Amino acid sequence: MRITALPVVCAAVALTASACFTMQVHPVSFHAPTPELGLAPGQKLPLRVAVVIPDPMGFRYYSAGRGGRSGSVLQDQTEQFGGEQGIPIPSELARLSAEAFPAAFQSVSIVRQLPAPGEYDAVVELSVTSVEQDASWISPFSGGGAGMLLLMNWRLSVLGRGNKELLSRDRTTERRRFVVKKCRSFYDVHMVEAIGREGGVLLSSIVRSAVRTSRDRLAQAAP
Repeated sequence: MRITALPVVCAAVALTASACFTMQVHPVSFHAPTPELGLAPGQKLPLRVAVVIPDPMGFRYYSAGRGGRSGSVLQDQTEQFGGEQGIPIPSELARLSAEAFPAAFQSVSIVRQLPAPGEYDAVVELSVTSVEQDASWISPFSGGGAGMLLLMNWRLSVLGRGNKELLSRDRTTERRRFVVKKCRSFYDVHMVEAIGREGGVLLSSIVRSAVRTSRDRLAQAAP
């Protein structure tokens, strides 16, 4: 198995909102558990598969702010993190895919772009299209901090021989609800750590679903 190198961001990002205002935002560091697939060794398909993880991916990070999603307009906060470099979803998806997909297929390559037709037996395209966050302050009388909701929208395509499309779906993860007790602002280190932890769980669930769905569809397409 070969993995195309993908960049990992590990330094804080400085964002300048105006000539007189500079805010430091820590990049997100995901802590995603390896997906539990529940596949027996005999369920592995004898296929050479390319898993396409675009980088850059083009996703956006939206926040409903402290007012909550109900009646609120989601605002694009991607640049608060320094763009995609501060939210390394592509590299984390690539890592998880390299760990999980070999349980379903004989040979797996992680690539950034769609390979030429015929180069592989099948191609799986996987990407996150957006992240949605909702946060609201908790009264100090109730312990303080912030209540959070996080979800991800993602896309899966499965291509058979000759890059013929067999499946294309847009999906949304479960909603992760959690509380960040020590945070003092929506982008302080405690908030960003929580986003990395809970977002990692969502990324793991995305890869788990992608592996099982692509394996089942390609098994159906087998001659």
